[in-house]
Amino acid sequence: MMYGSQIKIIDNYKESLGHKIPAVLPSDAPEKTETGVYQFTEEITSLALYTPDFRRDALYPEILEHLQKGNWQQSLFLLRVLQAQYPKAKEIEFMMQDAMLKSSIEENWSDKIKARRFAFTPSRILLRVAPVVLLFFLILGGVTYYGANQRVNAQAMERQAQLALAQTAVVEGHYEDAIATLQNLLETYPGDATIQNLLTDAQNQQDIANAYELGHRAMDAGNNSVALEYFLAIDNKTPGYRDVAQLIAQLQSTASASELFAAAETAYRAQQWAEAIGYYENLRILDGAYQAETTKLHLAEAYLQSGLHNVSIRPEQGADVELAQTSFRKALRLNPSESTAKIENELVTAYANGEQALTANDSLQAVSLLKQIYQARPQYLGGFLGEQLYSSYLQLGQQAQETGDYSKALEWYSLATVLQVKDVSEALERTQAVAILLTPTATPTIPPTPAPIATPVPLTMADFSGWIAFRSTRGYGSSIWVMRPDGSDVQPAPSDALEKIQDIYNQQMWSPDGNSRLIVKKQDNVNTPNINIYKIREDLPTNWQREFVMTDFPGTEYDPVWAPDNKHIAFVSNHTGNDEIWLMDTEGGEYKQLTWNSWEWDKHPTWSPDGAQIAFFSNRSGLRSIWIMNADGSEQTDLSSVSTSEYEDWDPVWIR
Repeated sequence: MMYGSQIKIIDNYKESLGHKIPAVLPSDAPEKTETGVYQFTEEITSLALYTPDFRRDALYPEILEHLQKGNWQQSLFLLRVLQAQYPKAKEIEFMMQDAMLKSSIEENWSDKIKARRFAFTPSRILLRVAPVVLLFFLILGGVTYYGANQRVNAQAMERQAQLALAQTAVVEGHYEDAIATLQNLLETYPGDATIQNLLTDAQNQQDIANAYELGHRAMDAGNNSVALEYFLAIDNKTPGYRDVAQLIAQLQSTASASELFAAAETAYRAQQWAEAIGYYENLRILDGAYQAETTKLHLAEAYLQSGLHNVSIRPEQGADVELAQTSFRKALRLNPSESTAKIENELVTAYANGEQALTANDSLQAVSLLKQIYQARPQYLGGFLGEQLYSSYLQLGQQAQETGDYSKALEWYSLATVLQVKDVSEALERTQAVAILLTPTATPTIPPTPAPIATPVPLTMADFSGWIAFRSTRGYGSSIWVMRPDGSDVQPAPSDALEKIQDIYNQQMWSPDGNSRLIVKKQDNVNTPNINIYKIREDLPTNWQREFVMTDFPGTEYDPVWAPDNKHIAFVSNHTGNDEIWLMDTEGGEYKQLTWNSWEWDKHPTWSPDGAQIAFFSNRSGLRSIWIMNADGSEQTDLSSVSTSEYEDWDPVWIR
């Protein structure tokens, strides 16, 4: 007998039924290693709570169909398969005997009945008719048995289908449909434990889903404590449900974050800056997204105020210059546009450099730094800075007096007398003593008249018009210095340089007539990293087009400055590789590259008052230094090398 087709039939059944059935063949069939038991997915695990009898097996209706059609051999084969799964089911044995008998009759008698003619003798008639009569009664009994079983099987299949529909509805979240289906089944099968268990499970699933939805609604409404209660209840009843564990962690973190934020805000309003900083910083560590914008602004303000407090008291009262510098820098990182923090950072940096100069006994350098701070803030560090400057003036005057330079000594002592310190008597005494040494010898008859002591008038940036101001590491740190356009007479800038140097540079971004200004920004609504230069026409009505693109190169363009003659604009671009100085006309055309480097860069151009030259800074020498060139790019010269080769100079601004 050929069993290959039978194996294929079984495989087809397995594929159509969606689960494995045992592959049981006659003992002389080829060995087939595949075995199987019922397999259930996670979604229908509850269906495995009961074991159906053989009439509920999906194979059973197929067997009945073969029996009805008279396919006895196929029926026998499938009955053997079914019997292997339900060995205790005696009914299967009876059906197999019935099928075997019918198969035997069909094989042994059908041809003979059709081929021969009966002789009408009683014995022959009896012999011929008896099997037919027996077959008739057997068929009648089989049909009756089949009908009864068919009704039972149809009812079982309907129950099974309804259970499957209910379970699918639960899996898909249609709990009301599942509950309605199961309640209808209970009316038909009252007391059925399987249906009751599935109904209870569906109701529980519905309750959990409702609680999950209510938790999310509470979160959306900002009622985090209520939401947390819902999710904790779900997790307690059904651990691992959806993303409940993550939501609980998030809400618990948010609860802590809200407490920290409230404490930080309370300290902030009470101007308890150190406490506020601690709370805000801990909040940023715990949950950086919680009230992020408010936290950022308030933390920046807290750092600024903490730094201001530190530079407003004396060292013996707890002033900490290093901590103040750190506070101002943190405030700037959080809020780069905070102008007060910028100024205070410059001042505290200058003071730190001045203290280093005092430690090194470099009184001249210390005075050049400390006097800038004093002129801007006479009571810096609670007046302690004024006292340091006073001592430095006396020391410089003493040094000049010892070398016989009485005029210089008088200058230093006079500067000390006008400082806002508690006691200037020593400076006054020294001033009078040096003044006597400078006064011509009087005749015996005419008493000498002391010359009036002139108070020096501090210089301002306006006194250095035509000079170049720049930032430098000269003098123990970063400070502002000035020099002539040929690189000579390098000296510390006046006290107002900190406030005015950026304003002077920004003014060069306006056209000479004041009608247009230049800005730098990324192009709106364009997904590109390019940064370009734009011109804003301030003289046009606000409802007109006022913004015009001046550069549209790949890369970045920045540092635009308008020439005093209103003919050209200098700027920096890196679209050819390095940061280089370029020119364009005032309408955004006729581009010309003025500097060329293999890897070095040139930045921050600034025009001379007559528009004939451009100053900039470059790292061509290895250090940042100030350079100058003609407006056409010719005669490029390193100005910093005229006075030094050990410091870094950058960000030149030509003072107009």
